[in-house]
Amino acid sequence: MVGQHDVKLVSARRVMERTNDMGEAGAMGKLKNGLMTIAALAASPALAQQLCPTATSQPQADGRMFNHLPYAETNGAIMQPAPPSISPDGSCKVHPAIVADLMRMAADADRDPMIAGQLRALSCWRGTEYQRMVFCNGIHIGLMQRAQTSAPPGYSEHATGYVIDFGTANPGDCPNIEGCFAASPVGQWLLKNAPRYGFELSFPAGSKQRVTWEPWHWRWVGTSGGVPGAASARAVFARARAEYPASPSPQEAPLVIRVMSQPENPNAGKPPPAPEEKRKRRR
Repeated sequence: MVGQHDVKLVSARRVMERTNDMGEAGAMGKLKNGLMTIAALAASPALAQQLCPTATSQPQADGRMFNHLPYAETNGAIMQPAPPSISPDGSCKVHPAIVADLMRMAADADRDPMIAGQLRALSCWRGTEYQRMVFCNGIHIGLMQRAQTSAPPGYSEHATGYVIDFGTANPGDCPNIEGCFAASPVGQWLLKNAPRYGFELSFPAGSKQRVTWEPWHWRWVGTSGGVPGAASARAVFARARAEYPASPSPQEAPLVIRVMSQPENPNAGKPPPAPEEKRKRRR
C-alpha cells in the first residue's frame, strides 16, 4: 500500500522532472504550482488504510486508529518460547528481553499455593498479518465496535513481542479474556505481583486512551530502565506511557535520603543557667 509520505515524494519528483523540459519562466511557474500541490498534500489528512479485505479506515488526527497507537512489527525470527510451565504447547513466543523476568515470574507463581500450576500465557507475539486475521474475523459488528476488543493490524502492542495476554489453566465460571479475570486468583496475583517482574497493565480501567479495560493484557518494560533490554522496550512504549499511563506499573527504586548523625550537644541534659538579676541603675 502506498503511504502519504510516498505520494509526497512522487509528486515532488514529478515536479522537478518537468522543470528540466521547460524554459526558465515556464519552469518557475510550474514549480510554484507543484510546490503548492505538495503543501496541500502535506496538510491533508492521512490516507485511508486497508485494514481488512473489505474494510478501510482513516487514522485519527493524532495518528491513532480507533484509539489504538501504531506499532511496528518486530521480526518474529528473534522471538523465543515462553517457559513451558505457562505455555505447555509452546505457542507463546516473546521478545528475548522478557525471558529472564518471565522465567522468574513463572517459577514464583508455581511456588504460590494459591495459583500453583494455574498461570498461562494465552497470546504473545503476533505478526501484523495474524493480527489482521484476528481483527477482521469480527468486523461484522462494525470497525469501531471491533476495535473495542481487538486492535487493528499495525496498531497492536502484541506486534512488539513485549506483550502477553495471561489467563488461567482452569477458568471455571469466568472465561479467559473477560473482565471477571481480574477477580480470579491468577488475576489478583498479577495485579499484586506482575510489576515486580517488569510488567505493567496497558489498559487499566478508565484509561484516557479510551480502550476497553483488559486485566489480562500486560506489557513488559523492565523493573527499571537499567535492566537489559528495558530501555528499548520503554522507547517503544514511550508515547503510550507518557499520554496514557499504565496501572499498576513498575516503580523506579525510591530515593533514599540518609541523614547524617549530628555531634552530641555537650550541654544536653544539663539545666539551663539561671538568669542574671538586672543591676539597678544609679540615679
